[in-house]
Amino acid sequence: MTRDAERPLGATITIQGLRTLAEVSVPLRGLTVLVGENGAGKSTIIEAMEILRKAGEPGFVNSLDTLHGGRRRLLRDPENPMRIALDVQLKDDRTVGYEVSVESDPTGLGVLIESERMTSMHARGGSEFLTRSRERIERWHGEKHGLQWHPANTVIGLNRSKCTGLAPAVRTLLETISGIEVHVCCRTAPLWTSAGGVPSSPAREIESLRGFSEHDRVPLHGAGLPSAVHALRNARVAAHWRETLELLRLGLGHDLDDVLVPASSTGALSIEFVFGGRTVPASTISDGQLAFLHMVTVLRLAPVSRRVLVLDEPELHMHPGLIGRLVSMLEAAAEDCPVLVATQSDRLLDALSRPADQILVCDLVLPERRTILRRIDADELSKWMTTYAGYGSMRAAGIEAVVSDVGPAHAAGD
Repeated sequence: MTRDAERPLGATITIQGLRTLAEVSVPLRGLTVLVGENGAGKSTIIEAMEILRKAGEPGFVNSLDTLHGGRRRLLRDPENPMRIALDVQLKDDRTVGYEVSVESDPTGLGVLIESERMTSMHARGGSEFLTRSRERIERWHGEKHGLQWHPANTVIGLNRSKCTGLAPAVRTLLETISGIEVHVCCRTAPLWTSAGGVPSSPAREIESLRGFSEHDRVPLHGAGLPSAVHALRNARVAAHWRETLELLRLGLGHDLDDVLVPASSTGALSIEFVFGGRTVPASTISDGQLAFLHMVTVLRLAPVSRRVLVLDEPELHMHPGLIGRLVSMLEAAAEDCPVLVATQSDRLLDALSRPADQILVCDLVLPERRTILRRIDADELSKWMTTYAGYGSMRAAGIEAVVSDVGPAHAAGD
């Protein structure tokens, strides 16, 4: 965080027109866990967080077309734009906000930026730092001198250096956007499957040494995991690594002595494990052990730039006995920044310390096929806790509806 920027009190992301998300708002405070049936919109909310992060970088529109599927996969209605907005709450009842809307490109299958706004609101009123409508920038902090401009990029993505001259509240907003950190489950395919054309896990393979420090985020799918583990081993005091090993033993075995990242003569890195004095390569460990190593590395190697941590099904491949420890790590991480998790694990739901505050249920309303988000009723849930371990156990028994709030927490637009 820059010197004059503030630590946010919380944030809310609002998503409109993205697949089943006609309009939903998700609070980003503490630990928030998304749960619901397949196709109810959980992973789409996770993807929206990644799209918002990319709005703060060059190449925004190109990434929507090449990585997110363009208008065919993104837009709920090709005739209406997709809008993603972030409102960040600061002290003294102030709020700073950013929103970007994209629409269909009439000349092809891609998308174009339809509008972009950045605002600051407080009790005495508000002001706009940025207003853009398609190819017109109508306002940029009162003047547009020296502003870089390209129709396929957001203004904030191309002009980050000029943002340093804006108010601290706006810098906080931009740091929150760039500090969104999204992770999906580590790709765990074993090496022998690569012979059939299926990519193996990058975490099992040798990688070239890259400039990686505790200030960097772990790449998606476990790519760069050897460099990340190397940074985790060496970036902090020895006690931090000893604590990390204690956590890793829970998932890799109590005979784990150490995790090594040796470098070859050419500088290439690989992960090795020492079990009972015997060294074995990463190619020999199970999918669940590899996934646990990835998740512990993500949570323990917390870059200073992290503002929101987003995880899609972090429990995949893990033994059920590890889920309680995973929840403890997630709740600890949520003390430093908001953590948003999508899950299908009933054990994870049962392990939550404050399920009524932490769970958001994604429901798909038919025939409109639109997502609504519901809280669970704390009083109703407490009545069932003598019979069931928690909301997850009730969900497994098919009776979770009895503890759902009557009204949606953050509903889709009608």
